[in-house]
Amino acid sequence: MRIPLHVRLFILSGLALALVSCGATDDTASLDAPDAPATPSPYLYVWAGDADAAEGDSDFLAVVDADPESPTYGSVLGTAPVGSAGNDPHHAKPIAPSDGLLFANGFNANRTFLFDLSSPNEPAFVRELDKVPGFEYPHSFYRLENSHVLATIQRGDGSRPGDTGGLAEFDTDGALVRVTSAADPDFEGRMIRPYALEVFPEVDRVLTTSMAMMLIDPETGGYLFESAENVVQLWRLSDLSLLATLTLPPLPPAEEPQCSVEHLITGEDCTPSRIPGHDRPFEIRTLPDGSAILNTVSCGFYRIHAMDTDGPRVDVLMNWPGTAGCSVPTIVGKFEVLPIMFANEIVTLDVSDPTRPVEMARLTLDEGFVPHWAQVDPGTYRVVVTGIGTDAGQVLMYWVDPDTGELTLDEAFGQVDGLGPGLSMTRDEWPHGPTGPALPHAALFGR
Repeated sequence: MRIPLHVRLFILSGLALALVSCGATDDTASLDAPDAPATPSPYLYVWAGDADAAEGDSDFLAVVDADPESPTYGSVLGTAPVGSAGNDPHHAKPIAPSDGLLFANGFNANRTFLFDLSSPNEPAFVRELDKVPGFEYPHSFYRLENSHVLATIQRGDGSRPGDTGGLAEFDTDGALVRVTSAADPDFEGRMIRPYALEVFPEVDRVLTTSMAMMLIDPETGGYLFESAENVVQLWRLSDLSLLATLTLPPLPPAEEPQCSVEHLITGEDCTPSRIPGHDRPFEIRTLPDGSAILNTVSCGFYRIHAMDTDGPRVDVLMNWPGTAGCSVPTIVGKFEVLPIMFANEIVTLDVSDPTRPVEMARLTLDEGFVPHWAQVDPGTYRVVVTGIGTDAGQVLMYWVDPDTGELTLDEAFGQVDGLGPGLSMTRDEWPHGPTGPALPHAALFGR
């Protein structure tokens, strides 16, 4: 079994750190979802890496029939190869743009690929994004109301203390508009690695988290383990000025079920680790009152509010001791749907009261499927999920009950190939050629 590079680095980074530490745009779905869901999006785009990265193979963007009424529901309609493999396909903009270009990064290769989706069922690779002067390793993307794209950038170019990353803005064609360093004089020389972002246009604010993605050391071939600051940063949207760097209130350490994860990689025995709940700030989503919910990888939860004042706040919401791997969530109606990697579970939280999330449903998946990425089909109660592990080549579709939050697997999705439920990317042939199995990461809907 081949674990994607970014996953191996991510998991190993957690083990290493444990030893040293005891308003809405087209990228978001409103919490005020309609009583009658909108028409499901007809297309699903999946950003995937070639599994064996053999010579002549390529990573690619696949377009999938996502119309539940179509006789080819869940089948691959086309692919856009980028001409190289081994790029570590990772994050893309959460919603496919109806104009402009889709940004999708190959994280460990420090490359960002731009795709034209103007013919929705025939995506085309256009070019690579130019490097941002003074910065490296773009990570997450967010499309603004003016069609510009914001991107977190993990690292500097090595010329500044802490090698801190930044926040960049690009126009709809991928030209750099501006970039601001995440360096803060109050954290001089300390490592800040911008990871995820969420935008609040009604108050002219942006939030970013800080978590270091692990890289391969080009000189030694080993892993570069980094312990970034456990902070969230507040920026002014209109000019990307950094306004505040807020440290997450500490949460007590909890035993992580890391033995099964280490065994997944090495097959060796291990000792459970203890990592604080505030460790590795991960993703942010907008709450009903315009505040934000943040989850750490260690399953600590925080609310960020008063962002338009001189005293922005970060408050503890809750902590899940003994749970690890809280990943990339999505907002569906009044719910947050949250994959938990190391528990093989997807949890639904009612976040209609922003000060008191309530668990509504918990779905346990097959042991081989380790859920990581969830993304809503905007305006509907449909969610796509990708994962890691022995079933890394599978893309699953779920429907969310708008009242209870219960998830129901869409068993029709992918059945046209006889390999469902779910789209199997473990296949020999693709529209771009006989390149064999692929490993999906980002998945996003388009119209």
